Amino acid sequence: MKGKAATLLLIVVVFVTPFITGYLSVPSEVDDVDDMFFDIQKFWISLPRMIILHEHPFKNEQSNLTPAPNPEGTRGQAKNIILKVRLSGGAGQWMRDPGSGLPAYDVMIHFDIYNYGTDLAEDAVITIGLDDEVYQTTRVDIGSNSYHRGQLSVRLNYDSIKNITLKASCDGEYDSDSLEMISRLPRTPESAGEAIKLYMTPGDSIVAQRARQIIDSKPFLKSEWEALRDWIEERIEYRRDEGEDYWQIPRETLALGEGDFEDQAILLASMLRTCGYDPDEVYVIWSEALNREATGTEGRAWVLFRVIDSVGFEKWQALEAMERGFNEKSFDLGYDWEIICGKSGEHLRFNDVVYEKR
Repeated sequence: MKGKAATLLLIVVVFVTPFITGYLSVPSEVDDVDDMFFDIQKFWISLPRMIILHEHPFKNEQSNLTPAPNPEGTRGQAKNIILKVRLSGGAGQWMRDPGSGLPAYDVMIHFDIYNYGTDLAEDAVITIGLDDEVYQTTRVDIGSNSYHRGQLSVRLNYDSIKNITLKASCDGEYDSDSLEMISRLPRTPESAGEAIKLYMTPGDSIVAQRARQIIDSKPFLKSEWEALRDWIEERIEYRRDEGEDYWQIPRETLALGEGDFEDQAILLASMLRTCGYDPDEVYVIWSEALNREATGTEGRAWVLFRVIDSVGFEKWQALEAMERGFNEKSFDLGYDWEIICGKSGEHLRFNDVVYEKR
């Protein structure tokens, strides 16, 4: 009986001691029981060395384990990232905005983000703003002593100012730059060149709405072009430019209620185009020679368009806005348009599609 008790006590000591000392833990899964017996065996084999060297019996195995990375540990280490950004405006061109039908200026903006630091600027945030609103946000990697370069096209309404900002940030490093873009519509035929076509705005909703109101309210026997001519004579006051010549677009002439011969000619031609005249049926004719010889002012302008006369013949009708109303002339279709201007000086014929200079 005593022998059995001693044997039982020995078994308890062998199995319980590793757990009491904290070198083993109770297995949580049934499959871990076999491993538990193996570890108990290793415990008693290593016990003498543990007593002599004061070592944990499994110390050598645990020291070979690679500790799990601490994601928070690397964030506290400062990276050497130095960001510098630069904005620059490139060449632009005048065009017609397809939505509004008005002049617009397209310009290419170039930007560079430099990293002068010795570390990679990983996932750097680049934000481009237009007039304090976020236009575009991207993320890029910028190597040490390297740069990221890009460009974007920006459209400005005529006679407007747009502020462009560029911001770059990475791991607490930050830099920004700004650029002010100004779009001034050229206001003389000499400065406008082929962009003079943009003064004709048949697609402008304000011009189209006004032209339609005039046509809808005209007397039955009056033609469309006569109704438009009479309305401009009555509602748009003739006013010469003071000082330098300044050409208005049609919506400006309507808003001001005044304009010189060029402004009124451009308004009438735009309204005729709105009412269905094709680009080869209506033009604005501008002559520098007529201006100097007849009036001594900056220029004279006519509207030249095709009409059908009372007997059914097609002809060119020419209207010139003057202080006492429109001056009118008629020409056969066989006449060259230059006959209206004389044979000397610079002449222009244009609409929203055509530009011709002689």
